[in-house]
Amino acid sequence: MELALRDKIAGRSGIHQHPRPTMSSAPAPGQPYISPWMDQDLAMFRDAVSRFVESEMVPQDEHWRQQKHVGHEIWRKAGAQGLLCTDIPAEYGGAGGDFRHEAVVYEETQRRGLSGFGQGVHSISARVKLLVA
Repeated sequence: MELALRDKIAGRSGIHQHPRPTMSSAPAPGQPYISPWMDQDLAMFRDAVSRFVESEMVPQDEHWRQQKHVGHEIWRKAGAQGLLCTDIPAEYGGAGGDFRHEAVVYEETQRRGLSGFGQGVHSISARVKLLVA
């Protein structure tokens, strides 16, 4: 239905529609998905993020949900581990990574249903403060 609407907007009749290409990076059945942008350094970063999330965040999730915020301590711990502002250059106080690093932190928290950390809002606010100001 979405494709038909897109074709209508573009003025196409839909007669000459081409099928969408399949993703070449799709895993074989029973195999985990590995992103095409994943490399060895990023895989090590993912492992560190995963261990941090499991040890420092997952055990606190219920408490944070009851108090309706995560509190200050987890922000200090995440910062000390280099998990904040991962895509901001080091010369501006960030971790010096790129968007892939931010995505890894998002993925590892969301994979466990941790929605209260708010890392995205923090990164946007820090970017404005550090890079624009």
